[in-house]
Amino acid sequence: MKKVVGILSIYLASCARVAPPPGGPPDRTPPEVVRTYPEDGETSVPSGRAIEVTFSEHMDERSVERAFFLYPKPERPLKFKWRGRKLKAEVPGGLRPERTYVVTVGASARDLHGNEMGNSYTFAFSTGRRIYEGRARGMVWSDEAVEGPVHIRAYLAREGEEFYETQADSSGRFVLSHLAPGTYRIFAFEDRNRDGGYSPGREPFAVPPEEVEVGEEEAKVPLLRLALRDTTSPEVLGVRTPNRRTLTVRFDEEVVLDSLRASMEGLELSKPYTVPGRKGQVFWSTGPQHPRFYTLHLSGVGDVWGNFRTSPEELRFKGNSLPDTVPPKLVKVLPDTALPLRTSIKLVFDEAMARVRPSKWRFSPEVSGKWTWSAPNILSFEPDGPWKGGRYELEVPPGALRDVSGNFPADTIEVGFYVLPWDSLGEIAGRVSGAAGPVVVEAREVEDSKVYRTRTEGPGSYELPVPGGRYTVCAFRDRDGDGRWSPGRPEPFLPAERFGVHPDTVDVRARWRTEGIDISL
Repeated sequence: MKKVVGILSIYLASCARVAPPPGGPPDRTPPEVVRTYPEDGETSVPSGRAIEVTFSEHMDERSVERAFFLYPKPERPLKFKWRGRKLKAEVPGGLRPERTYVVTVGASARDLHGNEMGNSYTFAFSTGRRIYEGRARGMVWSDEAVEGPVHIRAYLAREGEEFYETQADSSGRFVLSHLAPGTYRIFAFEDRNRDGGYSPGREPFAVPPEEVEVGEEEAKVPLLRLALRDTTSPEVLGVRTPNRRTLTVRFDEEVVLDSLRASMEGLELSKPYTVPGRKGQVFWSTGPQHPRFYTLHLSGVGDVWGNFRTSPEELRFKGNSLPDTVPPKLVKVLPDTALPLRTSIKLVFDEAMARVRPSKWRFSPEVSGKWTWSAPNILSFEPDGPWKGGRYELEVPPGALRDVSGNFPADTIEVGFYVLPWDSLGEIAGRVSGAAGPVVVEAREVEDSKVYRTRTEGPGSYELPVPGGRYTVCAFRDRDGDGRWSPGRPEPFLPAERFGVHPDTVDVRARWRTEGIDISL
């Protein structure tokens, strides 16, 4: 089944009691708003009057107060008073003159039996003679199960901190109504602790892929994708020189190599590289070091969430004159299972290697192709044609490769990997629409979460061979060309990459083509 921002704590611990409670069957009916003051659309409302909302039944007062939103937001908190099923909200200092006010009772407001409203209720009134009628409609998506209500906040892009607010319904859909004309940035977050606010680093957050223009026509908000994001920039934890040809900088998290820039007077540096299993560490191959102090200048230090150091780093360290005498090791082969396409096989080593192609190597069964160094420690093999299905063995003798210090591998490199045969594969096919530029389509297997990808140079048709199974299929506009979905950041504003998802799971059978899997970005 598809994963959408979904069921919000409706099912409580019912297993403890098999029989219904005394007095009849349990109440499963969602509460409703039955009356408001002012009424929806009312104008010329006196500035001193309170806002009243009457429900169809007695409510969990705390849940309603946390899900009660008023725009424009008053300078001081609202004062709530209850009388039976009626809530009165007093605005300290009164309502502002000649303003449209929008009141939303969020979908997470619940009755005394724990039944949530399920859909937000919104009404508007004005202290003047007109009411804004702008609307924006959209949907929120989560890759994981949702643990709390999902809040939607719409900020006028260039007018400070005031925002309209509502909550998504149980299917992730939302409508923002009675918006003033203007350009909006519409964000979403999952309120896991139900305190009504966003907790950075602990609650999933969605940045919009673009600003939305609200006018007379209803505006469509591109799909908002929730992600639990890091909100702090990387910190340097230390610098090491394990030998005279290697420099290591350790960070408190993974950093993006594409933006990282390094320079140093008196010492040559290779491109930066990483080694699997050594989290947060970035390596450089250097020219021969001497036992004196050097200063490494770093800029563009950022993580995958777009958090960057605000100023360049200057790291002082002492060179190491000890030679590297340790043989290089192969630590990973990518991928371990390949599709029968013209896919590169990558050999990842634990250190920088001399950029020579293997003088001797053997594939079984025999394959022709080309060797290239895609990183200081990654040797890639691209076949001249598509792989055929079956098991492959690669042997590279010890003397065919060496590291930058001249050390040869201690033993013959033996690599085995498997190419899925065509008769074990089905095919997912469809069209991607809605965004110009390169697009990545991903199919994630429901059972083991294995991901298969294909790339197109723009909107249009796609084909993706995958093993038989059940899949969720999504796509994103790969704006930065790194092959990963970029979640953007709220401040300074960087839009997320456009994202879309096929609404249903896709069943794939071997040797069958599953068509019509269309995705709108």
